[in-house]
Amino acid sequence: MNESVRAFGLKAEKGRWIYILIGFIINLCLGSVYSWSVFRKPLEELFSVGATQSGLPYLLLLALVGIVLAITLLKPPRRQDD
Repeated sequence: MNESVRAFGLKAEKGRWIYILIGFIINLCLGSVYSWSVFRKPLEELFSVGATQSGLPYLLLLALVGIVLAITLLKPPRRQDD
């Protein structure tokens, strides 16, 4: 492998493991969003709220994820001059 290939400032062999760690963290965050349905019923009973009120945090989080995703996809990439 070419020695000049780098990922996150490390040699490619070591830097590629950072992508796996980042992917794991992203999947963990997305899984916690979708596990909300497991906690919803007990929280509704505990706080005596309805389905609409208990779903509000889920709705806001998903809306925020969508907004952040749209902003990051629309942002033009930076040019790197050699």
